[in-house]
Amino acid sequence: MSNQRTQDGPAAEPLLTRRQVRLLGYAVLAGGLLWALYRCRSVFPVFLLGFLLAYIFDPVLDWLQTKGSSRSRATLLVFGVLTVLGLAAAVVLVPIIVSQVQSLVTDYGAYKATLGELASRVEGWAGRFDPSGQTLDAVREAWTKLGTYAVKLAPRVGAWIAGSVSSLFLLLVLPLITYYFMQEIDPLRARIRRLLPADYAAEIVKISGEINQMLGRYIRGQATVCLLVGASTTAVLLIQTAAFGMRYALLCGLLAGATSVVPFLGASISASVAGLIGYVTTSNSWLCAGLALGSVVGVNQLFDNVITPRIVGKSIGLHPLTVMFALMAGGALSGILGMIIAVPAAASLKALLVHVFPQLQEGRLTEKPERNTRDTGARKAPPKRRPGQKAARGRPDKPTRGQR
Repeated sequence: MSNQRTQDGPAAEPLLTRRQVRLLGYAVLAGGLLWALYRCRSVFPVFLLGFLLAYIFDPVLDWLQTKGSSRSRATLLVFGVLTVLGLAAAVVLVPIIVSQVQSLVTDYGAYKATLGELASRVEGWAGRFDPSGQTLDAVREAWTKLGTYAVKLAPRVGAWIAGSVSSLFLLLVLPLITYYFMQEIDPLRARIRRLLPADYAAEIVKISGEINQMLGRYIRGQATVCLLVGASTTAVLLIQTAAFGMRYALLCGLLAGATSVVPFLGASISASVAGLIGYVTTSNSWLCAGLALGSVVGVNQLFDNVITPRIVGKSIGLHPLTVMFALMAGGALSGILGMIIAVPAAASLKALLVHVFPQLQEGRLTEKPERNTRDTGARKAPPKRRPGQKAARGRPDKPTRGQR
């Protein structure tokens, strides 16, 4: 028997070990899952919006639970209020939005001609200050690209709005997804915590809790600011609609509210668009354009300096230079979407770095430390008095040990 084994030689080794086969199977499974997710990417926005709505109103649900209500009853109450408000907004606002978008697409040619005349006047004025014409060439090129892009984009935007609003699937599925996320957001957090490694679970939960609180305050505050900016801009432009016949006040308000999530850039875009619409849709072009531009700038300044700091507060805690760098970096990486998520991403990174390097949490070097005499037990020394001098406020001098 041994001679036969010797003649046959040693058994051939397998090409792959069991561990390698298992890893290869996991890799194939992960690749297939990523491919399936990529093919289904069109459904992600609906689920993301539903989760975002549930995340925004989760503190309200928790507060109702502290008052004795169950999670199911609290969810039904909040969901019912949101449904009523959403249906009311859809019935009142959606027909106006669709009508204004269709009107804007129809009259775009006339508005473009009016803006072309304005551009000719600006060229004449600018020619006096720039004889070489380089600035004018750059402006013409940018204007041509903007016009071409607007012509291609306007019909798509109108079709998208009309299609998304009239889509029965979206109207039915989005509230249902939001409802289930409201019910399951806390159990989902608990399941994720159970998946964490036991050695690092406490630290990860602490860091994620700090980031979650910061992001929650920022998102809820920013959503409130967006609604208020949009409503305020629409209100001030409706006054000009009544006075001068300016059109598309609601569209300008929606644009102002949507772009307010992008600091600095959003206010510039909404004010510029409002000024141009005021110029092309009224007979008093310059007056209405100036009033529209000034009113939108005034609304944004009011919110930036007074209202937004009180609503959002110091939930981000980033220096303005850091915010500007994050916006520029986000825009360079992912365009408008990158600019939207740049500030909360930078704040999350800061929270993580502060946890890793606690010395980063110290105040500025220029700040003077506050004196706390209660912690050290130090007392302010009484002023020296001459012998025989009476104590302040008529109090007698206490005898010293030698005098006793």
